Amino acid sequence: MTTTEVVAVSSSNVPSSPDDPAWDEAPEHAAKLLLQDLVEPRQMQASTADVRVRAITNGSEMAFRLEWLDKSKDDLPGPAHLWMAAPSKSR
Repeated sequence: MTTTEVVAVSSSNVPSSPDDPAWDEAPEHAAKLLLQDLVEPRQMQASTADVRVRAITNGSEMAFRLEWLDKSKDDLPGPAHLWMAAPSKSR
């Protein structure tokens, strides 16, 4: 299912890896990207059209999975996704 905005689904646990099956239950939002033509190296054509975003929360932590197509071979080997964990702040 795709959505018009990023929607976080509730789960008792947030995924600990980008290939966790829990991501299959989170709706996907396709965020269109703009040209990067403000600073060098200026890109006059978008190299990536969109980033697909999924989100899962357990009420105190939130995880995001971002995916994009990357046809170039100019990056580190591995899948075209980013996994990042950040500590949550208590209020």
